[in-house]
Amino acid sequence: MRMDISSWMEEVEDKLKIAKKYCLMHNYILCCSICYQVAEEALKAALRYPGCPIVGHSLMALLKEITKFAEVPKEVESSCLALNKYYVISRYPDAVPSGTIEVKGEEAREALKHTERVVNFVKGIMSAARRVNL
Repeated sequence: MRMDISSWMEEVEDKLKIAKKYCLMHNYILCCSICYQVAEEALKAALRYPGCPIVGHSLMALLKEITKFAEVPKEVESSCLALNKYYVISRYPDAVPSGTIEVKGEEAREALKHTERVVNFVKGIMSAARRVNL
């Protein structure tokens, strides 16, 4: 199981690099969409590590499950809340009535910061769990 989680987190890191590249290419909406997916996958990895159930796609719901075994800093909660709005565009690009969603560069850069915060939080949980299990 742990090898699976390790591979999962490597993929999370790779996708975060891709999101950064999209930001540099000024494709901000795709950057934010990938940021949401990276945060979701990282949180799900944190839940899989101790064998907890994985519930849905909402970052806030996933974070709520994590609070059952780890303390969640307010900054991480705020980051998940900020990223959660990209759920719809990451899965349903035609969900906006106007047909387009405008995302500015600063918003994409903030999404990257939020995503990095969530990923680092998950890495911390997993590192602490490994130390306890050794």
